[in-house]
Amino acid sequence: MTHAASAIGVATQTPQDLASRGWDFRREEDIEATKAWLEHLAGKHGHLVIHLAPPCSTFSRAWNRSARTRLRTAAQPQGLEPLSAKVLDANVIAKASAELAA
Repeated sequence: MTHAASAIGVATQTPQDLASRGWDFRREEDIEATKAWLEHLAGKHGHLVIHLAPPCSTFSRAWNRSARTRLRTAAQPQGLEPLSAKVLDANVIAKASAELAA
């Protein structure tokens, strides 16, 4: 998404994800650093469009195709018991993403 936006002339920032050694939304200090950075950018530019993408490895609807791979349901969006470490981490990241978007 960043590449496509940049290609049409939208100013973008380098993605901040774990793969690029960016912020880790499982860590409170990284969430606070992200908030400060976004506040700085908003003050400088006025308007921001933020693309946040919690881990699709647990949120993707494709995982619900089989009972063996199902991790969440509409009735249990926080995850099916017992919650795996991957689901717990993704929940923390999704919560941080929602807070940053707000």
